[in-house]
Amino acid sequence: MRTRRGLWITIGCLVVAGIGLSLFALAFRSCRFAVPDGRELAWSLRVATATLDARGVAGPERIATHRLALVGIGPGPGTAALLAGPLEGVPGSAWLVDAPPDGRVRQLGPDGRLAEAAPNVAGFDFNLLPLPLGAEQEWKPEVVWAALPADRRAVTCTVKRLRSGATPQFRCTFPTSVEWIDAATGRYRQVRDLIAIYRFDTLRGVPREARITFTLREELPPPAAFTARRIVMDLAYLGSSSAGDPADLRPLANAAAAAEGWIATRRLPPPEVLARLRTAEGPFRGLVEGMRARLAVRR
Repeated sequence: MRTRRGLWITIGCLVVAGIGLSLFALAFRSCRFAVPDGRELAWSLRVATATLDARGVAGPERIATHRLALVGIGPGPGTAALLAGPLEGVPGSAWLVDAPPDGRVRQLGPDGRLAEAAPNVAGFDFNLLPLPLGAEQEWKPEVVWAALPADRRAVTCTVKRLRSGATPQFRCTFPTSVEWIDAATGRYRQVRDLIAIYRFDTLRGVPREARITFTLREELPPPAAFTARRIVMDLAYLGSSSAGDPADLRPLANAAAAAEGWIATRRLPPPEVLARLRTAEGPFRGLVEGMRARLAVRR
């Protein structure tokens, strides 16, 4: 009887120890961005903008909502199409991107070359959510934010781990301000007090939620001086779904990226490019209509 009781005690201790080790490993699981081939990962993006008065008090908010999706197209790991559009509706923008495990998303050119930054969607950029290489509690990465001018995009930030676990939480703080002269208007602009607080789902390999806040100050024509706006961006993960065969997705993604180049210059893509996308299904369905609507608004 004693032998059997001792055996059960030993087994119980081993089970408890195994659970403890599993929880410990889970708490320090690496944060690795993952966009599987043939899958569509989707997020909602809510952007709230409010004008600040001279005392810094915010006025009524203007709200815009968007849907972002990364579609794994292969053949290389992390090669994806980034689609953006209204939260309820069809996408209207598309880019080829590289989304490596370290989360440093960058745009891919038609020749396969990497750009210095990611596409800019309503000011949001996945690079505002830097990931640790290991179990760092604090580090100072160089963040490249696409919304800034080319010569101001690379900014050294301070990131602190706020919580550990399966969905660790981080806080990324920009320097007090980033300043520049707008090339088009010759007027002074400034981004102040940017802070991003975000959680990463280590099991799914995606940012789960994020809130990014900052103040944008802009010089106005005389006799006015400056205007200031508070901007709050909220990102929320919507889930993952099947996008189809990567071999079928790649030509659609290439055609979508080619069409984006034409739309960016306020021109309608050639008929042969539109023809490839007009009958597209899955995540690229309705992209032509979305691009036409976007072009009509810009005109």
